[in-house]
Amino acid sequence: MRAVYLFTSITITSSSNTTPKIVELATQISSSVTQLQEKLSEQGVATPSFAENGPDLLPEDVPSLKDAVDATAELHEIFLDPLLLLFKFASIENLVTLDGVCC
Repeated sequence: MRAVYLFTSITITSSSNTTPKIVELATQISSSVTQLQEKLSEQGVATPSFAENGPDLLPEDVPSLKDAVDATAELHEIFLDPLLLLFKFASIENLVTLDGVCC
């Protein structure tokens, strides 16, 4: 029997921390974006946007950029309906198997 792990990027932790995970992620996103904006301002680079005059590339030496992207992805996954989360991470072969089991 082969084990299949669908949720490879989700980290489940158990702690005595009373701050909800979504609040922790929102705080992390805010902090990371603030650090990113400070770095962009120091370098004279425009703030990322979809505007025509927005920057083509962002500086690679900003670790808070990856942190912000990771935290927003995790927050998005928390807010997804469980079935949509399955579709996001499962391959078609796994979904066909689930369909056979569920129906």
